[in-house]
Amino acid sequence: MGTSQTIHLIMNTLKILTIIIAILFVIGCEPENKQQILQDIKDKDFLQESFKVTYYYSDSAIMKAKITTPHLVEKKVGQDIQTEANRGIKIEFYTPSGAIESYLVADKARLYNEKSIGEASGNVIVYNDKQEKLETEKLIWEQHKNILHTNSFVKITTPKEVIFGEGLESNTTFTKYKIFKIKGTLTIQE
Repeated sequence: MGTSQTIHLIMNTLKILTIIIAILFVIGCEPENKQQILQDIKDKDFLQESFKVTYYYSDSAIMKAKITTPHLVEKKVGQDIQTEANRGIKIEFYTPSGAIESYLVADKARLYNEKSIGEASGNVIVYNDKQEKLETEKLIWEQHKNILHTNSFVKITTPKEVIFGEGLESNTTFTKYKIFKIKGTLTIQE
């Protein structure tokens, strides 16, 4: 059984277990609480919840990213299915040869599955293999365009300087980037 089949089997098992636990919880409730609990579950359009998750993103059989998070929730919002990591996330971006080229950490993240867009927020930090670091409060990852961008305040630390600005666009590996409104720079003395 391949890794993707194993992950699929685990995810289906988690779905079934979640439903069974919810049913057992409702059965054990007082009659007046059952209807409210069932309505709460229905209103949230909750699909699944997972813990200690590792997810691999590939395109044309080439691994592009590895996502790890301690907690993941998938739910239906309108016509879209959204996946939320609300207890921290780490995303590693890979070169075509499989080496880690950059990685991102954040307090929270949300993936809009239909649009293939990810949004990281809260203490977002991106590191690349050129010893550069990006810090911001919000960062968007457009998977199909292979870009990261934000309109928020950014701080980029390189081995030679610190750059402050508003707005940024970068490739997903954070090796090529442009800052839209530079607010200042500091030279690092060695």
